[in-house]
Amino acid sequence: MNARDLDLELNPGARVYMLPCIAGHVGADAAAATLAESPYKLDEITLLVDVGTNAEIVLGNRNRLLAASSPTGLRSRAPKSRPANARHQVQSSASASTRKRLSLASR
Repeated sequence: MNARDLDLELNPGARVYMLPCIAGHVGADAAAATLAESPYKLDEITLLVDVGTNAEIVLGNRNRLLAASSPTGLRSRAPKSRPANARHQVQSSASASTRKRLSLASR
């Protein structure tokens, strides 16, 4: 779409690209990362992570992609929540980084 079609004060020949949300709170930034990194073309499992107001992840390969989102607490006043199927939870804040080691071994 051209910028002039949206009445944007840009070069009239500028192009505007809009991406859809994947689902729910998995936004267009996760869609853009997925398009840019192309995990859907790979045999290896790839994990894409975008952390902001929501932590969005896309996991998979050429056979299947899964996407999910969870509030991080960054710039958000949303109540603390824990998905029903979550085993571990890490509280986040704007001034601290935390780490969580995950094992992919089956249990």
